[in-house]
Amino acid sequence: MNDYSYYSFGSNFERAFIGLISVISGIILVYLAIMGPLVKGAIKYKTAEVINNQLVGQDLVNLLVLPRFWPLTPWAG
Repeated sequence: MNDYSYYSFGSNFERAFIGLISVISGIILVYLAIMGPLVKGAIKYKTAEVINNQLVGQDLVNLLVLPRFWPLTPWAG
């Protein structure tokens, strides 16, 4: 690791790339939450019912929490 990236937390390209990957990952998680049993039911989890409840809860968090942070992404670096 060179001194430049140590003090500036990476180059502009690295920060933009990680930001883009983070936004894409968030969009995929929200899409899966919508397609899952919480909204449309197109995705069926083949697990125990207790675990399904936890997965539905995680889908709910993905829908309510992730989109709130997307407007802050350009200022994350």
